[in-house]
Amino acid sequence: MNLNSNYLSNYFKAQTGQNLWTYILEKRMEKACQLLMESNLKVFEIAHLCGYQNDKYFLKLFKSRFGISPKEYRINPKA
Repeated sequence: MNLNSNYLSNYFKAQTGQNLWTYILEKRMEKACQLLMESNLKVFEIAHLCGYQNDKYFLKLFKSRFGISPKEYRINPKA
């Protein structure tokens, strides 16, 4: 896009009222939840499909966001 990352982030926030990186994180987590429920992919495969190169970082973010691990979420998403 040939835009400065700070400019893009500020523009996104001005247009939506939401932080760009928070938005991206939420979309990645939504996709991870969908894949956990609709596929038999391993957690590390889901992490990579959602843009995370580091599985441990994905696990940390997921648990921070939902309070349970991806494996626990797959078993009981309403927990």
